[in-house]
Amino acid sequence: MGFVSMLGTLLKDPELGKLVVPIVPDEGRTFGLESAIRQVGIYASQGQLYTPHDQDVLLYYREEKDGQILEEGITEAGSMASFSAAGTAYSNYRLPTIPFYMYYSMFGFQRVGDLIWAFGDARGKGFLMGGTAGRTTLSGEGLQHCDGHSIVMSSVYPTCLTYDPAFAYEMAVVVHDGLRRMYEKGEDVFYYITIASVLAVLTLSANTSFTGFPRLCRLLAEDEFLPSGFANLGRRLVYSVGIVVLAVLSALLLIVFKGITDRLIPLFAVGAFGAFTLSQAGMVVHWRRIPKKGNLSLVINAIGAITTAIALFVIVIAKFTEGAWIIIVIVPALVAMFTGVHRHYQRVSHEIYPPETLQLWKVRPLRVIVPIDGWNRVSERALRFAMRISENVTAVHVTEAETNEALIEIFRARVEPVAGAAGYHQPRLEVIHSPYRKLFEPLLEYIDEIKREAPDDIIGVVV
Repeated sequence: MGFVSMLGTLLKDPELGKLVVPIVPDEGRTFGLESAIRQVGIYASQGQLYTPHDQDVLLYYREEKDGQILEEGITEAGSMASFSAAGTAYSNYRLPTIPFYMYYSMFGFQRVGDLIWAFGDARGKGFLMGGTAGRTTLSGEGLQHCDGHSIVMSSVYPTCLTYDPAFAYEMAVVVHDGLRRMYEKGEDVFYYITIASVLAVLTLSANTSFTGFPRLCRLLAEDEFLPSGFANLGRRLVYSVGIVVLAVLSALLLIVFKGITDRLIPLFAVGAFGAFTLSQAGMVVHWRRIPKKGNLSLVINAIGAITTAIALFVIVIAKFTEGAWIIIVIVPALVAMFTGVHRHYQRVSHEIYPPETLQLWKVRPLRVIVPIDGWNRVSERALRFAMRISENVTAVHVTEAETNEALIEIFRARVEPVAGAAGYHQPRLEVIHSPYRKLFEPLLEYIDEIKREAPDDIIGVVV
């Protein structure tokens, strides 16, 4: 992205811009050229003859008759031919065009080495930009892009100057030096510059997400701001719930945004700068607690918090309609969810707090409730078990009818007299009317009513 930003700046220059010739064999978006494509367009002799699938995106795939980018398709030889034409135009047409040929570094000297040698023999000038050189394996494509030797191969070309910058500012210095030597001093050389792929960073980011997100959820769960399941290790000794939730949320984002990952950039930007701002502000609070030791650090973190907050505000305003509004909605919703979960655990903790001693004075006879759906072998066994553990047994039947006379008669004939004759307290039958065919709600309301009437009673439910 550092190089693309640099390229965009050169294209905007009123003098140099019209002379810059970006060339890419294929997959321009792999190198992050979306902004450049939107800025100057891709050259097509007949213009754009189709509707791109991403036409509703700001940085859509745009072809123009006066486009400046040469996207040659999957052909390094054809792209090298365009590079040779642009790199020798200064002598053939007295037009000092400045070509930037961007490609996978493994597909350069290894594939079109003879054409590059011919380019040097013709005293061509320009920049060969070897992307992903020795930095990444590109997910799903094995080791075909893991280049660690193109720099060695380029060293045998007499007029090729090779550089392997580690940072964007170093690349800017190298490009500036190339422009000065080739087009100001007129030296017959060309440059090969490797570009560190951002995919290497994204690989680490993905790994961090799938290990960091579950751990973060575990910490929140341990502090009772998320359900306790997030704190449990799975069979493979990882926090499975957090990983599953992250995978599901990622899939939902891809579905909602129709797989166009460019649309996720505003979400990432707002989330990242929001985290930066909160982190810096948190450090300010930390240093305020120890003022004698952290005066300088407090100032530094305060400046950082203000700077990132301003950047966050600008991003939210600029990208609000492009998806930034989602973060504005989600963050308060998450805070509300965390607060609700925490309050729930606080209520549960208050109800089950450990007493100082065994409170025998609260011991009451057990009151057993047996939900039944009719008279059958299951309900008979449940009643028999309940009568063995308690003298206060109530069978509860929930029905959508006003009553159930048949069950009442069965209970009077087959349960009450038998229990009385055996010396047991007779179980009672309660028929609850549920006009909306609900089962659990009426039963829970009945239990709550008993609890209100006798708050100290111990209630057991036999299912």
